[in-house]
Amino acid sequence: MGDFRQLKAWQEAKRLATLSRDLVRFLPPDEAFALGAQWRRAAYSVALNIAEGAAQSSTRQFRRYLQIAKGSLDELEGVLELAEGYLSPAKLKEVRLARTHCARLVTALARSLSNASPHNASPHNASPDNASPDNAHPTTPHPTTRHPRSSAGPRRR
Repeated sequence: MGDFRQLKAWQEAKRLATLSRDLVRFLPPDEAFALGAQWRRAAYSVALNIAEGAAQSSTRQFRRYLQIAKGSLDELEGVLELAEGYLSPAKLKEVRLARTHCARLVTALARSLSNASPHNASPHNASPDNASPDNAHPTTPHPTTRHPRSSAGPRRR
């Protein structure tokens, strides 16, 4: 895959984590520990699973990490619903929009990996000439290298 920092999905996940971290500070003290910690973990998990998935030796493994990132995005939606009683709609609007945009980018990235040829097992050998139309996944894997599977599976952060 190359550098995960080049993925628009990761860039938006990083923005989402930063927005979330900043909003958690506005929670009341009695919710800062429980809801705030869960909020941060879910937001960080999105970015960290994209980064870890991009380092995997196959597109199948990468897609698995993206599924976990999508699960964290769903969890984050629940957290935002719970935060409604503590934060104004105006404060929640930007983070909700960022979550929705990130979810679309992660879905598009997973779809672009699914649409890749079965010969493209490794996300490491990317060619910038093969950018996807939605630009969520700037490169597609190169068909010449196939890596053995890792025994380590995706981790939930």
